Amino acid sequence: MSHTRHGLSIGIERMEFNFFMTMKAIGKLTHEDYESIAPMIDSALIGIQEAKVKS
Repeated sequence: MSHTRHGLSIGIERMEFNFFMTMKAIGKLTHEDYESIAPMIDSALIGIQEAKVKS
């Protein structure tokens, strides 16, 4: 029996007045993984008052 890893990790870093959020997906994500994405992002961004997205 083999196990396949899958999941999502979210990190946030601060450099002076800038915040950087990273997301890393591993393997094939399940429906349950997708359902957990929004709360993880909300939790990572608590306390940030003005969010601007740059890609």
